[in-house]
Amino acid sequence: MHPLTFRELGDSFQLDSVLQWGSLPSIFALNPADKNEYLRSYTQTYLKEEILQEQLVRNGSSFRSFLPVAAQENGNTLNFSKLARDVGIDTKTMQSFFQILEDTLVGFYLPAFHFSQRKSIKLQPKFYLFDLGVKKALEGSLSQPSPERSSGYSKAFEHFLICEVFRLNSYARSDFFLSHYQTNSGGEIDLVLKRGKEVIAIEIKSTERIDPVEVRRLKRVAEPLLPKSIYYVSQDPVTTKIDGVNCLHWKKFLETLF
Repeated sequence: MHPLTFRELGDSFQLDSVLQWGSLPSIFALNPADKNEYLRSYTQTYLKEEILQEQLVRNGSSFRSFLPVAAQENGNTLNFSKLARDVGIDTKTMQSFFQILEDTLVGFYLPAFHFSQRKSIKLQPKFYLFDLGVKKALEGSLSQPSPERSSGYSKAFEHFLICEVFRLNSYARSDFFLSHYQTNSGGEIDLVLKRGKEVIAIEIKSTERIDPVEVRRLKRVAEPLLPKSIYYVSQDPVTTKIDGVNCLHWKKFLETLF
């Protein structure tokens, strides 16, 4: 079972609350002070202690040092060698730590898109923790809400939407393969869904009003993927289409996809 989706929460869903505290089921019965303590205890008891007790890792101190780094790198393109140097371990151990998080369902990889899945494995992936509140607890930022229009808010919104797609794809058994896409010239697409020969390109923005310039830029970056559909997903309530790009509010997008 995943943390709760916006669909499961129904009228109880509040975006800012989920961006701050995540959506683990137990969190919704607590006041803010207790939410803070619950998430701290969850990360300390489960992530740091139970994984060690299961003897999934041999170097407990390095793993504890790794967890805040994993949270800080959430949603970034992973450079395993650099991260290994920062933590003081070798590259293979760093890779094994991320693999443990995936194996224990604490997070998931977002591989780099390539038409050949074999070649995709050689490219740098991203990694997302399974819950936004757990991510904030691990990096020690629970007491620091991200104001709207800040980079932290934008990254949290992207994390939220990618987790929603990941969960709903699993529940609906839609069989989409999730990845991200980067060009050599620095262009990027946050999320690419592939199922058979069908490719869907998705850009995620926390903005409340779409930017037509960004929409057209997305169209150009996505063209090499030969996508069936391109979506520019935001908090703008107005549904529109620009140069073939579907611009949807995030709820409308998820309802359309799943």
